[in-house]
Amino acid sequence: MVGSEPQIYFYARRRAATGYVYTYALMEPQPYAASMQHHMIQEIEAHNPRFVVFVRVPPSWLMTPNSDETIFQWFDEYRSASTGWVSSRSCRSARPGISGARRRRPTRRARRHGL
Repeated sequence: MVGSEPQIYFYARRRAATGYVYTYALMEPQPYAASMQHHMIQEIEAHNPRFVVFVRVPPSWLMTPNSDETIFQWFDEYRSASTGWVSSRSCRSARPGISGARRRRPTRRARRHGL
């Protein structure tokens, strides 16, 4: 996962290839942003995950005009070099932060546990 969408790990029943499950701090104008991005990149490359979900919607990153964009440049190269690229999807919505995906009805088990 490259973006701040940790729920995807839960839904997919997968472990993260990196400890950076939220990417907001990587975009903040702070002295560690660049090194944090490089560390995230190293972790992803070291784990060589079978699938990578890249979320490039503004609410997932909270970029500012001064944000370091190294992670985006790296991902473009990583994707180009990947022999197993599967698909790319755009999520657009009239309301910011809403992906447009339909919400599924809770399962019987989830209702029983109050979810």
